[in-house]
Amino acid sequence: MIAFLKNHSEADQFVDNAFQIVEQSINAYLQSGYTRLMVSFGCTGGQHRSVYCAEALAARIRARYNVNLTLVHHEQCRWPASS
Repeated sequence: MIAFLKNHSEADQFVDNAFQIVEQSINAYLQSGYTRLMVSFGCTGGQHRSVYCAEALAARIRARYNVNLTLVHHEQCRWPASS
């Protein structure tokens, strides 16, 4: 599934756009001294697109900012993995 999403530019374009929005909040939070920001993604099943986007966004944030980042995939904990 990851290869499929990487080969379809709309997923990466979505992550690019999301990062631009989230980056504004991160910068504002860091300047204001806030310590918690939550970003959520959702999709029909919660096991493919949203997971890919959350992982990609987290990687970009970790690469750019020295922040404590916790990534949780709620639906993956609730549903059995599909084969």
